Amino acid sequence: MKIFKPFADAIRGIILSIKQEKHVRFHLFATFFILILSYSLKINIYDFFICLLLFAIIWSGELFNTCIEQICNILRDKYKLPYEGSRDIRDIAAGAVLFQAIMAAIIGVIIFWKYLF
Repeated sequence: MKIFKPFADAIRGIILSIKQEKHVRFHLFATFFILILSYSLKINIYDFFICLLLFAIIWSGELFNTCIEQICNILRDKYKLPYEGSRDIRDIAAGAVLFQAIMAAIIGVIIFWKYLF
């Protein structure tokens, strides 16, 4: 059905990202680790909700970063541009994901501290 095609395309995009990008695979591992830790420590629903929001933020950032890298690669190949031509764009996008990950880690430590110690 046509109604499900956009969902299939979106899932295909996520799977492609997981297959192609090592950082996406790292975030997948981290997501599962935190889910297992959350279950094991029986964190409350509010803390779990914050973890879900952090997953959404980081995964969205990582997927957007992957899109930006793909666009840069296509334009570089099409116009025979050097890598340096898109370096700033790539670095800024990667910096955004790094910032998200650092903030998520800080928030994660704050959340899990009370359950671990």
